[in-house]
Amino acid sequence: MNHYIIRKKLFDYDNEYYDVKQFQLGEIAGVYDDLTAAEQALQQLTITAVRDQDLYIYNVPAYTPAEVIEAVHQRILDHSGIALYQDGCLSDVVPDALSDEDTLHLAEQFGILPYQLECLNDENYVIWDAENQAYLRLPDPYGNPDEEDDFCGELIWGTSANFPETHPRAEAFIQHLLQQIFPSYARRRGSIEELSASPAEFEQQLAQSQAAWAYQEHKLSPKSCVSVRDFAALKAVNDLL
Repeated sequence: MNHYIIRKKLFDYDNEYYDVKQFQLGEIAGVYDDLTAAEQALQQLTITAVRDQDLYIYNVPAYTPAEVIEAVHQRILDHSGIALYQDGCLSDVVPDALSDEDTLHLAEQFGILPYQLECLNDENYVIWDAENQAYLRLPDPYGNPDEEDDFCGELIWGTSANFPETHPRAEAFIQHLLQQIFPSYARRRGSIEELSASPAEFEQQLAQSQAAWAYQEHKLSPKSCVSVRDFAALKAVNDLL
């Protein structure tokens, strides 16, 4: 059975503007069994969030083509007589008189979508950090890592076993794996026979995975420059340790 989850986005902030292209997923805002109900709730949450926040903090002109802004301006002008974009300058706020429909259209066109809808079923995958006995998460951009109750970065999960290779934030996930998890337990010393219960297969896999692993003088460690395309090699060797 499918469940539909609405989660809040935590946009990256640079002390002046939010970057709607970069975000982590935060707390759950709603859980639904019906897709239509979830979509309606998502729309209302989006409308409310956009109205509650000043438009200028998203720096829309920096990442939205001028023709898109002009089209949104013209639509709103035709519907309500409100000029949103004049002399190359966008209004700082979303006008109070805007209808729900136009507010949602503005949010979608400008990419100001503070919530995300996800579909969960019985086939979901996460990464288990055996060393720390916890599910792998990205660093929480707003939490305090020294306070356990205040640290809940984005859970790394997907709907297929190879999700770290296809996820939109795959690069961030893999770098986090390398920086936070592999250094603590994957750097091993020993002969091929000591490192793996399947030494022949392990040696062959190492030879095929030189882009992801280094093995010299009986020391095995993952390379620091592993990319998404190297994830399969990273995993294959790790599975044989």
